[in-house]
Amino acid sequence: MLGMNGRILALMLLLIVSGWATAGEVKGLYNAQVALDMSTSQQQAAQQGLAQVLVKISGSYTILKEDMVQRQMRSATDFILSYQINKQQQQRVYNASYDSGKVDQLIRNSGFPIWGSTRPAILFWLAEQQSDTFNRVLISEQADSSLKKEIQQFVQLRGLDLGFPLIDLDDLMQVSVYDVWGRFAENISMASSRYDADAVLIARIYEHKEQLDNVDELLNKVVWRIDWSLINRGQQTNGSVEHVERQQVIAQLINSVADELASRYAIEAQSNGTGEPIELVVNNVSSLQIHEDIMQFFNQLSAVTDITLIKLAGRKGTFRLRLLGDEADLRTALQLDDRIQRVVDEFGQPVPQLEFVWAP
Repeated sequence: MLGMNGRILALMLLLIVSGWATAGEVKGLYNAQVALDMSTSQQQAAQQGLAQVLVKISGSYTILKEDMVQRQMRSATDFILSYQINKQQQQRVYNASYDSGKVDQLIRNSGFPIWGSTRPAILFWLAEQQSDTFNRVLISEQADSSLKKEIQQFVQLRGLDLGFPLIDLDDLMQVSVYDVWGRFAENISMASSRYDADAVLIARIYEHKEQLDNVDELLNKVVWRIDWSLINRGQQTNGSVEHVERQQVIAQLINSVADELASRYAIEAQSNGTGEPIELVVNNVSSLQIHEDIMQFFNQLSAVTDITLIKLAGRKGTFRLRLLGDEADLRTALQLDDRIQRVVDEFGQPVPQLEFVWAP
């Protein structure tokens, strides 16, 4: 039998793993932090913060090149709801919250999509080859390393929902460091099922020497390299990035992953965002509180601009929705949350109509 300490540890691990089932809601997307130096003005800090928010919400750095956006940057303070300047580890930091309505309108007017706060939960299997010993280790959720902290900084800048596996006995029974190093997707996908993640990122990071032909002699340049694979909704994307600085190669990885996911989940405004509404049915509307929870759930989806309950028969509610994008965008967004499940027929296939079960 487990002793008291063993039971507490088991409960803690269960809570950590269970947290993946409710992941996907990213907070603070309209907030920004800017490190200040002696020469940074408040206007410059407001512009840098607005740039951070625009990239997180649009899902692309390309938006910063738009003429309309560059003109609006001159009045970046008009987008701010509140700000304060704090000191963090002897560094002055400008913290600002931006007006979501104004930011979204600027993004739409610039022709870019909106990536809402419901985002795919990413499980990151990472193998690091240590530069001094050449040992290969897996980075766990409990790890406290400079590498992990750098990753988390760039994850926050892009507004991703990313976590690491526990690397406990259950994980190590199915996955070794060699599986991750070789990016063997089948084993890793099976081990990832316990985390209920929407996407699985597999990568290895290491230093290697690159020979440069410098006219008369060959020079060795040490560069950081990351080889990665992203598995999401049955699709696998592979890539490699390298740079002489570790921070930069991490930034390239996170940007590549964010760009890939934004291309799938960010929603472009379509004509039916202001045109004909659609109707869907939700089962298990058994109380006023559940009705309010369902309304709140749909209102926070970037695909939905308006929702109304038009009929309630027993526990079955019929809702009318107006969409920013199209019906496919709505279905994609709903797949990211376990609280709402598509009704299926006896063969396990979704029924033709938009009918769901609310299962909080």
